[in-house]
Amino acid sequence: MSGVAARSYRPPGPPSGAAALAAATEPPEARGTPADGVRLQVVGDDGIATGTMRDLPEALRAGDLLVANRSAVRKAALDAEVVAGPHAGERRLLHLAQRYGAGVWLVELRPDEATPGPCRLPLGTRLTVHGRILRLWGTYPGLPRLRFAGADDDLASIAEREGRIVRYGHLPRAFGPEAYRTVFGDRPGSAEMASAGRPFTPDLLRRLRQHGVDVATVTLDAGLSGLDAPDDDAELVVPEEPFEVDAAAAAAVHAALARGRRVVAIGTGAARALESAWADQRLRPVRGWTRKVLRPGTASGLLSGIVTGLHGPEATHLRLLASLVGSDRVAAAYRAAVAARLRSHEFGDVQLLWRPRGPGARGALR
Repeated sequence: MSGVAARSYRPPGPPSGAAALAAATEPPEARGTPADGVRLQVVGDDGIATGTMRDLPEALRAGDLLVANRSAVRKAALDAEVVAGPHAGERRLLHLAQRYGAGVWLVELRPDEATPGPCRLPLGTRLTVHGRILRLWGTYPGLPRLRFAGADDDLASIAEREGRIVRYGHLPRAFGPEAYRTVFGDRPGSAEMASAGRPFTPDLLRRLRQHGVDVATVTLDAGLSGLDAPDDDAELVVPEEPFEVDAAAAAAVHAALARGRRVVAIGTGAARALESAWADQRLRPVRGWTRKVLRPGTASGLLSGIVTGLHGPEATHLRLLASLVGSDRVAAAYRAAVAARLRSHEFGDVQLLWRPRGPGARGALR
């Protein structure tokens, strides 16, 4: 890795291509493309190649270990209305980012899907959500778009019955829950889909195993993305998110590393779960909460690569990629993605980014 001390690191800014990428505005199936037919960009020391997700087995080696996030998306978008005060009667879009206890939530209030806010409602404001009362308690430190809120009833069950999947402005219309399912997602808990896992299909998994590639799963229940990244990385704030690395996943990772094999995360959620469980040169089985922030110079080096979607320049996601593979490699990947006309966001195309060769590698790097 770069070797730059975390305390002196200043982010170089998002790769210029991030702003030029066109967003995928619908699932690939709506365009006549199967889930594993989206395009795959492979970026390593040998150069940059672009094919489709079906080419992934050929980009890996027998013995490589893929680690996926098994957290499935939950319905987290609800309609809300202000009860009293100067904003009485005004409607808001409520996003349930994270649940911290009985009736205690971290939420985002927006005017609509395309407008991020923050909605400047005073603390103490009460809103009705499908006949239930929600009270705004406080602002999350460093993230003015997120509020702590209390509800008299279980909003999770209300959201499951009445809610919708969180949708942002790049999607002109809503899609059903089936569009947000992944083959790995068997534990509902995330406010947004672990989208790097979406292009994996049962057939692709079968071909990967035939190729000798192993698959393990961890869990990270993601909150809301799209939180603006500050200019100074020291100010970057990530809310607490629940995660779990079980004994089976830890054993699979250690077995791969012991054989000199490569460990590849499927998505930034899986990467953050792994990094959060790494301590004293070991991956510990652990279940808890993480606010792990990754930036160049802080990643453990246990990951040789990451399978990931493409994102806009405001995404803190890009900081994590830079921590794993280096800012130069991320910038080169995005320049090539623009030239190849790859598409960004949850229904878009995919990258396989390899960490550069260099000292301190734990596994066999590409």
